[in-house]
Amino acid sequence: MNRCTAEREPWGLRIRLDGAPALRERDEFAASVEALCLELSRTGRPWVSLIEIGAFHADGFRPAVVTDIMRLARDCGHERCAILMQDWAWARAFADAMLAAKADDQVRIFVVPRTCSVPYTQAHRWMFEGAVVPLLSSAA
Repeated sequence: MNRCTAEREPWGLRIRLDGAPALRERDEFAASVEALCLELSRTGRPWVSLIEIGAFHADGFRPAVVTDIMRLARDCGHERCAILMQDWAWARAFADAMLAAKADDQVRIFVVPRTCSVPYTQAHRWMFEGAVVPLLSSAA
């Protein structure tokens, strides 16, 4: 089952990626994330984001799309992002995209087993306080 959701939270944006969405679905999802970034910019307040990547597969992954969204987010008041994932290969791909977007001061990547709750606590501390040292951050 494909599950790509983006929800507005009181503190910013929560994104979940799971499954193997088709290219068209990914483009529609990216457009919805861009719209939420613009909506958050209209609040005039800084905001943070949490991205949770489960068993996500994307044939033809396009890091430029991630890079463009991260640049837009920064322009729209985004301060920090915690990315929780389970796969080292995806961590490297996302770290490269964050570096390309020059968002390495905003983003921390946590590679963790799904059953471990400690990284969630660390990720939330990073998002809200900005001072936690992550378990892994290729983009740091």
